[in-house]
Amino acid sequence: MLSYFYDFWLSLKYAWQGINVAIKKEKNFTRMIVIALGTIVLGLLVHLSLEEWIIIGGLIGFVLSLEMLNTASERLLNLVTPELSSRVQYIKDILAGGVLIAALTSLFIGLLIFIPKLF
Repeated sequence: MLSYFYDFWLSLKYAWQGINVAIKKEKNFTRMIVIALGTIVLGLLVHLSLEEWIIIGGLIGFVLSLEMLNTASERLLNLVTPELSSRVQYIKDILAGGVLIAALTSLFIGLLIFIPKLF
Protein backbone atom coordinates (compact mmCIF):
# COMPACT_ATOMS: atom_id res chain seq x y z
CA MET A 1 0.00 0.00 0.00
CA LEU A 2 2.83 2.36 0.83
CA SER A 3 4.49 1.77 -2.54
CA TYR A 4 1.23 2.79 -4.23
CA PHE A 5 1.38 6.23 -2.60
CA TYR A 6 5.10 6.53 -3.31
CA ASP A 7 4.51 5.74 -7.00
CA PHE A 8 1.67 8.26 -7.08
CA TRP A 9 3.91 10.90 -5.46
CA LEU A 10 6.62 10.24 -8.07
CA SER A 11 4.06 10.61 -10.86
CA LEU A 12 3.00 13.98 -9.48
CA LYS A 13 6.64 15.04 -9.14
CA TYR A 14 7.38 14.18 -12.78
CA ALA A 15 4.22 15.92 -13.95
CA TRP A 16 5.21 19.12 -12.10
CA GLN A 17 8.67 18.88 -13.66
CA GLY A 18 7.02 18.75 -17.08
CA ILE A 19 4.95 21.84 -16.33
CA ASN A 20 8.04 23.68 -15.09
CA VAL A 21 9.96 22.77 -18.25
CA ALA A 22 7.09 24.04 -20.40
CA ILE A 23 6.94 27.31 -18.46
CA LYS A 24 10.70 27.88 -18.62
CA LYS A 25 11.42 26.79 -22.18
CA GLU A 26 8.28 27.17 -24.27
CA LYS A 27 7.32 30.72 -25.28
CA ASN A 28 3.83 29.78 -26.50
CA PHE A 29 3.03 27.99 -23.26
CA THR A 30 4.28 30.96 -21.24
CA ARG A 31 2.14 33.32 -23.33
CA MET A 32 -0.88 31.13 -22.72
CA ILE A 33 -0.18 31.17 -18.97
CA VAL A 34 -0.12 34.98 -19.07
CA ILE A 35 -3.42 35.05 -20.97
CA ALA A 36 -4.91 32.57 -18.48
CA LEU A 37 -3.79 34.70 -15.53
CA GLY A 38 -5.25 37.79 -17.19
CA THR A 39 -8.51 35.94 -17.71
CA ILE A 40 -8.56 34.91 -14.05
CA VAL A 41 -7.94 38.49 -12.91
CA LEU A 42 -10.69 39.76 -15.20
CA GLY A 43 -13.00 37.04 -13.88
CA LEU A 44 -12.34 38.22 -10.33
CA LEU A 45 -13.04 41.81 -11.32
CA VAL A 46 -16.39 41.04 -12.97
CA HIS A 47 -17.44 38.50 -10.30
CA LEU A 48 -17.99 35.40 -12.40
CA SER A 49 -20.56 32.93 -11.12
CA LEU A 50 -19.55 29.43 -10.06
CA GLU A 51 -20.81 28.01 -13.36
CA GLU A 52 -18.81 30.58 -15.32
CA TRP A 53 -15.66 29.78 -13.30
CA ILE A 54 -16.15 26.10 -14.06
CA ILE A 55 -16.36 26.84 -17.79
CA ILE A 56 -13.40 29.25 -17.78
CA GLY A 57 -11.28 26.91 -15.66
CA GLY A 58 -12.08 23.97 -17.92
CA LEU A 59 -11.19 25.94 -21.03
CA ILE A 60 -7.91 27.16 -19.54
CA GLY A 61 -6.97 23.64 -18.50
CA PHE A 62 -7.95 22.25 -21.89
CA VAL A 63 -5.93 24.74 -23.93
CA LEU A 64 -2.84 24.52 -21.67
CA SER A 65 -2.95 20.73 -21.72
CA LEU A 66 -3.34 20.64 -25.48
CA GLU A 67 -0.42 23.05 -25.90
CA MET A 68 1.79 20.80 -23.78
CA LEU A 69 0.79 17.75 -25.84
CA ASN A 70 1.46 19.71 -29.04
CA THR A 71 4.89 20.76 -27.79
CA ALA A 72 5.81 17.24 -26.68
CA SER A 73 4.65 15.80 -30.02
CA GLU A 74 6.67 18.35 -31.99
CA ARG A 75 9.76 17.65 -29.88
CA LEU A 76 9.32 13.93 -30.44
CA LEU A 77 9.01 14.46 -34.18
CA ASN A 78 12.22 16.51 -34.11
CA LEU A 79 14.02 13.63 -32.39
CA VAL A 80 12.71 11.00 -34.77
CA THR A 81 13.17 13.07 -37.93
CA PRO A 82 15.68 15.90 -37.37
CA GLU A 83 15.46 17.09 -40.97
CA LEU A 84 12.24 18.89 -41.79
CA SER A 85 10.33 16.86 -44.34
CA SER A 86 6.99 17.74 -45.84
CA ARG A 87 5.41 14.79 -43.97
CA VAL A 88 6.74 15.99 -40.61
CA GLN A 89 5.67 19.57 -41.36
CA TYR A 90 2.21 18.28 -42.25
CA ILE A 91 1.90 16.56 -38.85
CA LYS A 92 3.22 19.63 -36.99
CA ASP A 93 0.75 21.87 -38.81
CA ILE A 94 -2.15 19.60 -37.84
CA LEU A 95 -1.00 19.58 -34.20
CA ALA A 96 -0.74 23.38 -34.17
CA GLY A 97 -4.14 23.62 -35.85
CA GLY A 98 -5.67 21.58 -33.06
CA VAL A 99 -4.34 24.03 -30.49
CA LEU A 100 -5.57 26.96 -32.57
CA ILE A 101 -9.09 25.50 -32.78
CA ALA A 102 -9.14 25.00 -29.00
CA ALA A 103 -7.81 28.54 -28.38
CA LEU A 104 -10.31 30.17 -30.76
CA THR A 105 -13.19 28.16 -29.30
CA SER A 106 -12.10 29.22 -25.81
CA LEU A 107 -11.86 32.83 -26.94
CA PHE A 108 -15.37 32.70 -28.40
CA ILE A 109 -16.85 31.15 -25.26
CA GLY A 110 -14.88 33.60 -23.09
CA LEU A 111 -16.27 36.52 -25.06
CA LEU A 112 -19.81 35.18 -24.59
CA ILE A 113 -19.19 35.10 -20.84
CA PHE A 114 -17.28 38.38 -20.41
CA ILE A 115 -18.88 40.81 -22.88
CA PRO A 116 -22.27 41.02 -21.07
CA LYS A 117 -20.43 41.65 -17.80
CA LEU A 118 -18.23 44.37 -19.26
CA PHE A 119 -20.87 46.33 -21.19
